[in-house]
Amino acid sequence: MRFHVIGIGPIGSLVAFHLRRALPPALPITLVVKTKGRARDLRTSGGIAIETGGMPITQGGFDVEIFDPLEEVVFDLVYNKDGEMRLPSAARAWRREGELGPAESMDSVQKPIESLIVCTKAHSTVGVFRRIRRRLTSHSTVVLLQNGMGVYDHLVSELFRNPFDRPQFVLATTTHAARSKTHGSMFHTIHTGQGDLAFGIVPDPNRERDFERSKWNPQVPPHARALSLDDIAPFTQNGAPRDRCSSLRDTIAALSNLTSLSPIWEPMSDVQVRLKRKLVVNACINPMTAITESSNGALFGNETARYVTKTICDEAAAVFAREAAAGAQSRDFISRDIEESDEESYGKNSPSQVPEAPRGLRSFELQDEVFRVARRTSLNYSSMLVDLWKGRNTEIEHLNGYLRRLGQHYAVPTPSNDLLYNLIKLKERVVPAARI
Repeated sequence: MRFHVIGIGPIGSLVAFHLRRALPPALPITLVVKTKGRARDLRTSGGIAIETGGMPITQGGFDVEIFDPLEEVVFDLVYNKDGEMRLPSAARAWRREGELGPAESMDSVQKPIESLIVCTKAHSTVGVFRRIRRRLTSHSTVVLLQNGMGVYDHLVSELFRNPFDRPQFVLATTTHAARSKTHGSMFHTIHTGQGDLAFGIVPDPNRERDFERSKWNPQVPPHARALSLDDIAPFTQNGAPRDRCSSLRDTIAALSNLTSLSPIWEPMSDVQVRLKRKLVVNACINPMTAITESSNGALFGNETARYVTKTICDEAAAVFAREAAAGAQSRDFISRDIEESDEESYGKNSPSQVPEAPRGLRSFELQDEVFRVARRTSLNYSSMLVDLWKGRNTEIEHLNGYLRRLGQHYAVPTPSNDLLYNLIKLKERVVPAARI
């Protein structure tokens, strides 16, 4: 089985590094990079370097695929709409030009992807999947490890509407902190803060299997219940026929073996709480540091930032409380009617009293988590600030934008959150005077 990792930024590098160290050499790992230049830099540097405590360690042993705009043009010329090769000579020429190495021909690049770990920016994910949609089948597994929420819903509604053709999805979140080294190789990452890697399996869209059956088995004492790989698919020896969910089983097993990242396989309901807590942390830290152009620690030493954090957490807790009261299923997606809701939905069918948010999502708990993360990453600059510095779009739609849409759907006003959202949208479009 082959693993693919796309989005080789700090977190993607961290995961790929430890995945290569945890898996036997016989299991290949392919890094999908944007350009030929990045592929050359990866080969020149010998692999991915992770620096912890000032000590960098480089890990090689990766295959490389190039994911740039020219590749898509050539692919359309070489293959027809059904994926059948029509210009073998052009394919051979592209193989030489693409510099994918001796093991990577155009044929191998277009084989189905078995396991894909996605660490790209949330707002670019759908575009990435459009390019590789032909390589994903119902036997594939996709791990989404990104900031923000709503990506899964977008993928399902736009690209994987048919549940019988849909890959199995794993939603993951991490509290590890990492940043790219300022100078040197773009594949040199500094691991600035230890944390954990939590993940859970999205329920089977075909409803044929319960991936959490052993966890809730009433015939087993509660203290002895645990998630089991056997609930996903039977174990298969080399050469034996593969089950539809075999890649999912192998992916969960591989993630569980990343001991250096403190992996935690949890029921989806528990992962949802983690995702929402991280959503609020990023909805506070990212836009405020981006607006003030300050580090995480510098910002959260003042009372104004604490006040804004409290209002954001109050609003988020109210939204989560209304969602829970409405009996909404815990999931990583909001339905299309939430995405299409507008300002007119505010105040409709609004009960006089908002119930308390679920445990872990109450305002005081969210505030504690924001300040804990801010202290732990005090020397870091948020990804949103870096994106603005580099003139890139931010992930605001999947952070404050997600919270805003969820609040609109449940008729819970989120004015402070909306203000931060609009200020970042403004800042994305306004060029600072110093750069004109």
